Amino acid sequence: MVVSPDPKTQTGNALLRGGLTQQTPPAGTFPRGGASMHYGPSIEERARAARELKNPLPLSLNGLERGRLAYSHHCLHCHGAKGRGDGGVAKAFPALAFSLAGKSSFDLPDGELFHIITHGRNNMPPHALQLPTDERWRVVQYLRELQRTEI
Repeated sequence: MVVSPDPKTQTGNALLRGGLTQQTPPAGTFPRGGASMHYGPSIEERARAARELKNPLPLSLNGLERGRLAYSHHCLHCHGAKGRGDGGVAKAFPALAFSLAGKSSFDLPDGELFHIITHGRNNMPPHALQLPTDERWRVVQYLRELQRTEI
């Protein structure tokens, strides 16, 4: 046990199913401290989330700061510091540019934004594994604050 192998997450592993160290979570499970998301990745499910989901977190300065931090770690590289779609990745790959400060994003309900962060959309990958449920809701709050200052 002192010298046991330490496989890296993204490497192959002959001992595990599928030959990879990183395993897909079993269906119907969610991380400890997380919550189940009963919405699939389809357009219909996104519309249902838009209608049904409401941000459960109260708006607070601490919450906005945590949302800003999560945004800066996971969103800024594509969407830019002010949400204009001018982050470093978007500049290098214009197909990835998408402004969050425009009317099309401003008009989206909070539940739909949460669904998009969770499941991804178009070129944006899902962020459910990187951001716990509460952090995704805080990012939505921070996006709303960005939109208020930009529009």
